[in-house]
Amino acid sequence: MIYKKLKNKLDQVYVKVEYSETIKAIIMHWVGFSTHEEIILGVETGLQCLIETGSSRWIADASKMEGGFSDLNDWFVEDWTPRAQKAGLRKIAFVVSSDVFTEFSTQEYAENNPDLENPHFQSLEEAIDWIKDK
Repeated sequence: MIYKKLKNKLDQVYVKVEYSETIKAIIMHWVGFSTHEEIILGVETGLQCLIETGSSRWIADASKMEGGFSDLNDWFVEDWTPRAQKAGLRKIAFVVSSDVFTEFSTQEYAENNPDLENPHFQSLEEAIDWIKDK
């Protein structure tokens, strides 16, 4: 089920937050370029969905995302990730982006969070297969 669609100032959806009852996971479908404020709003909305559903699984589908967010990684490590883990998050699967800046940012996040399972996959299907077996 689509939990929420967030739009930018141009009225374009930049992320769809979905909860999959089938795999009991939050799936964040990112599209295009997002400002840092939009990224924060997106992951905070996803965290709220995680809390409401009691899920422990998260898929970040960045396959259509553009641009990096490396300068947000300190905030992710020091603020968001600890709150998400306290809320029950245990596993994150990333679907890789063809955008080098996005991919660099997701790899950096993974390296900075070694206590959280967070592998990268080439497709959403691979990420779903991994996360549903956990």
